[in-house]
Amino acid sequence: MGSGGKKVGFIKTLSLIFILSILTACAAVTSKNDSHPAVGALVSNQSVHNTTYTFRLKPGDDIKKSLLQFAQEHSLYAASIISAVGSVTEISIRYANQTENTVLKGHFEIVSLTGTLSASACHLHVAVSDNKGKTVGGHLTEGSRIYTTLEMTLIEQHDLEYSRDTDPQTTFNELNVKIRK
Repeated sequence: MGSGGKKVGFIKTLSLIFILSILTACAAVTSKNDSHPAVGALVSNQSVHNTTYTFRLKPGDDIKKSLLQFAQEHSLYAASIISAVGSVTEISIRYANQTENTVLKGHFEIVSLTGTLSASACHLHVAVSDNKGKTVGGHLTEGSRIYTTLEMTLIEQHDLEYSRDTDPQTTFNELNVKIRK
């Protein structure tokens, strides 16, 4: 092997070492909290015990009701949305710091749908855009109906459990994450 081949091999080795060091550093982030972390505390869990679910919601389906039904049918303890692509004909959202829902009717593309869910509750946020590209978003509520499709991918973390408890500071039902034993 000539000196050019040795340089390429050396660069590949350095690149691999760099990538492995980054992956090792990322994997090393773990929680130092006890089993009942403070509000806002990070619960990090290294595990290969995850399941992904990919499915489609159909025209007319209510997004929130359908996701809760899916979580109940599959006895999900701790799931998160990792991908959502679709459209709605009606979107029911609550804007930031508002008490009333806003319902918009028409054809909208879902440009973002994110959240956490379990068989008992979910917390979902959505952003949609109209045919002019105007985008609105907020807390997704019941009454949001699929237009053509909603292709969903969820990941369930089997070693975690999500619950919602009233936070005395915010007075809202906030996420509580526990490690399942």
